[in-house]
Amino acid sequence: MSRLDDLDYTKGILILIMVCFHINVGYLSKYADFVYSFHMPAFLLLSGLFLSLNNDLKPWFIKLFRGLVIPYVFFELLYVVCLYVIGRFGINFSNKIDELDISTISKFLFVNPIGAFWYFHTLIICTSIIYFIHKFVKLDLLSRTIIFLIISWCIDNFLISGFRFENSLFFIMGYFFSKSDFTIPPSLLSILAIVLIFFNGDHHRGNVESISTTILIISFLTAFYRYLPSTTFTKTFTYFGRNTLIIVLIHPIFINFFKMFQKFFYEFDNTLIIYSVVNSLLTISLCLLSAYVMDYIGISKVLFGKKIYSKYLA
Repeated sequence: MSRLDDLDYTKGILILIMVCFHINVGYLSKYADFVYSFHMPAFLLLSGLFLSLNNDLKPWFIKLFRGLVIPYVFFELLYVVCLYVIGRFGINFSNKIDELDISTISKFLFVNPIGAFWYFHTLIICTSIIYFIHKFVKLDLLSRTIIFLIISWCIDNFLISGFRFENSLFFIMGYFFSKSDFTIPPSLLSILAIVLIFFNGDHHRGNVESISTTILIISFLTAFYRYLPSTTFTKTFTYFGRNTLIIVLIHPIFINFFKMFQKFFYEFDNTLIIYSVVNSLLTISLCLLSAYVMDYIGISKVLFGKKIYSKYLA
């Protein structure tokens, strides 16, 4: 599938929402359950929707290893080490690491990732499961989907505590949509159903309301983009959406760094709205700058096997 600007715009909006809510200031916390029920699930759905399974085993494995496994391991380790070092200076955040040893590192890498890195952990597992089912199980689409769900449920309940069955639902939904040629129709009217769920739904990830909200959010945002003129506003969010990989990977480092300055904003804004806006914009800007620098000096070729920065299209 070719790159679609409306989906990039949608991803750009969602990535900004993700960063804002990971800052976790008081005024946003009352909406967190609702937002968490759809913002990363939408990324999992889109990952399943655009998943490529045409490669033979060896090139597929190399692509998975270079594109997901190596970046996940490197940046998860970097985040863990940063939290540990910061903690040694007496600065603690919502995620805290008191000891750094092989057991702790192994737990975070293989069993229960810390921070937003659960997304890549989930993506690696889901991609691996569906690849082998798609390649070696000669059954219809529905049967392959059911097998995936059974395996995911077993992994969640018996093997890996940090893997959540409810997250895998969104990935397999995207895969099912792509193989059945189902498309999420863009519609501005989706906002009415979203509002209804917001006020009356049970905001638990993976339930009917969560699945519905995720689909409706994609429907609304893609429709909204199509009615917008081509402005700096739309181009900026499309730009963010084309660079979501690096933002998801390293935003926790910058968010936690800027939290050290949170107390200074209390002096003139006890709602911390200004703080959250500044932190979000600085975090995303530094993520984008990091992607550009990694491409420029060649680190991205080592970590990802390719360049990762997508430039702003004026």
